[in-house]
Amino acid sequence: DTATLWLRDGESLSVAAARGFEDDSALIGLSVAVEDSQLFREMAGSGRPICVPDVRLDARFPSLAEPERVSWLGIPLIVKGELSGVIAIDKAETGFYTEENLRAGTTFASQAAVALDNARLFEESERRAAQLDERSHRLGLLNRLSGALGASLDADYILKLTAQELLNALGVDRAAAIMVAGPDEPLFEASAEPALGASARFTLRTDVPEGDTALPLALPAIPLFSHLLESRGLFMTSEVQQEPDLAALLPLYLAPRNLTSLMVVPLLSGADLLGWLLLGSTREIRFSPQEMELARTISNQAATAIQD
Repeated sequence: DTATLWLRDGESLSVAAARGFEDDSALIGLSVAVEDSQLFREMAGSGRPICVPDVRLDARFPSLAEPERVSWLGIPLIVKGELSGVIAIDKAETGFYTEENLRAGTTFASQAAVALDNARLFEESERRAAQLDERSHRLGLLNRLSGALGASLDADYILKLTAQELLNALGVDRAAAIMVAGPDEPLFEASAEPALGASARFTLRTDVPEGDTALPLALPAIPLFSHLLESRGLFMTSEVQQEPDLAALLPLYLAPRNLTSLMVVPLLSGADLLGWLLLGSTREIRFSPQEMELARTISNQAATAIQD
């Protein structure tokens, strides 16, 4: 009457497919630790199916409610001697499953286990190929960008090129550069030591795609950047409207561009903090570790080129 396919992930089994229930989809993703189920433990240990003529008379089944189906058959999926999953089927009639059913089910489960393992290996191979392709693409991007940055001594060009490359690589909607300077420095020139004081100034130097704002634009004191001056860390949010430290930047930059998510990456050249790259999206997104690493690598290249 019903069938459930459980697949193993580590020490747990999760429902990957279900048929015959009132709402099959509601069961997908349901997870049980192998150690928490005596039935799963037994099948993992013996590699043999378990046939229960009447679950009401079997202590391995909880007796919380009167079951609709009383005959139960669990068939392990075994790959290389290990439990990789379980096919569980049940029937309303008592003692429904016969030795013939058991043999047929075991034969089918063996074929299914091999097919599922082949599919898993293929998916892993595809994923590794995609990762290698992505890594090659990123290396190509970094090599190309390094050459372009090293060929220029124009700081404004370096910032604009870096912003455009990050825009393309990360699929964000806006990329900007905010520079930091001490009280007696030009707004563009920057090094870490003079800027650490309370009199440090911030200026929006680059914005890609270009907007109506005249650049460079001197900015008021922004708490987030004051904090990042000391931490030299990376900042991310998917709710810019809810960040108190961004309140001063909201009307000046974030709100007019309808930005919802933001990643702020430091422009670091050795010990010198020159400013930050702002990478914004109009969608609610969370940047992956790989995207953060790529943004850091590109920003470091840009900072070194600017310092040169």
